[in-house]
Amino acid sequence: MDVIGELLRAGLLTQIGDNEDRVTMVRSASGSLAERFGSDLRPLVPNAVIAGIDETTAVRGEAMKAADDALLIEWATCRNVFPEPPAEILRAMLVGAVATAAEKNREVLAAGWYSLRSAIELLPTSRWAKPLSTVAATWDDIVWESVAAAWSPISASSKVRMPTIAKFDDDRIGVKSSARDQAQTFVDAGNYSQFATTMQASYVDHVNNLLSASEVLAATAHKRSVEALRSFAGELGTKLRDALVMHERSIDSMRLRSDLIWWRQTGFSPSKRVGYSTLSPVDAALVAAIDLHELMPPVAPLAAEHLLSELVLQATGNPKLTLDELSATDATGLLPAFGTSSPPLLLNAVVAGSKTPLLSRDDKVKAGRLAVLLFRELQAVRLTQTEASSES
Repeated sequence: MDVIGELLRAGLLTQIGDNEDRVTMVRSASGSLAERFGSDLRPLVPNAVIAGIDETTAVRGEAMKAADDALLIEWATCRNVFPEPPAEILRAMLVGAVATAAEKNREVLAAGWYSLRSAIELLPTSRWAKPLSTVAATWDDIVWESVAAAWSPISASSKVRMPTIAKFDDDRIGVKSSARDQAQTFVDAGNYSQFATTMQASYVDHVNNLLSASEVLAATAHKRSVEALRSFAGELGTKLRDALVMHERSIDSMRLRSDLIWWRQTGFSPSKRVGYSTLSPVDAALVAAIDLHELMPPVAPLAAEHLLSELVLQATGNPKLTLDELSATDATGLLPAFGTSSPPLLLNAVVAGSKTPLLSRDDKVKAGRLAVLLFRELQAVRLTQTEASSES
């Protein structure tokens, strides 16, 4: 997805001007940054999405600095034109680089999908609203398809057609042997005495020739039968494995659905081992987000967020909460360890008391919505861990 091109065509990247050489250098820098978002800078993807959308993010933040470093490598005289890092160009590079990295890595795409949706909801997108919405819609379609494949039981027919066996139409298997010529020599010997004398001298060799022919025929027939059996068993095994994989996928999808519905219907926290309704609203919102994150695979369906919001609403009455209130609860100890990259995420704001551009610390947000936002970040952080396996 050519985010930089979309912004240029819409006249939304005015810092570049009309110099084609600058466009080439910015594109090249964004491509280099995309490669790093797929490798060593992968944990920075959620922060990069926020920095790319937030117009107030400082250019000295970690994500913006990574973009500025990439730009200076490609455009050595950039500081002659921009004494300070060009924020608008760097923001475009960040969004464009994440979009490019997402095309090569589904986990980066999913992490960007979680982060971008929250950023669009919480931050003013102003002039960039349309291209950002296009990116979000594209990622949403891709994630929707991948989630549907994992969560929807697939048709797995119980009938497995047996492989065909090649028909053998020949009446005999030809074999080279001197037995026929030797027999003809016996017949041509003349009278019985000559026949007997000739046969007696060659009888052992004649029998050996006959038996050798039989042995060759037996080995040839056995070899052909083994080859036919191997082909039959191999094809049948492939069909059986395919059928078993389909059945296992169906069972897994039903298990995922069952676990999610069970969690929602019981309203019980597996981490706290109590009902969410017995917790304070602040604890319930945070613990429910963590529990759902632990229950779900790295990419969860949108329905999971809907059920999370409903559960928190039912358990707490959905009061409005602040980041300061979340930071004060002991439930933050359940959160996994994660970095402190800039700009800070909501998780950084909850654990470390950081200021995040996504929400002010005293902004009042309904408990259910806050739980969903935290769940998305937990999912995004897990997807961008460097030890995670890449999805082709």
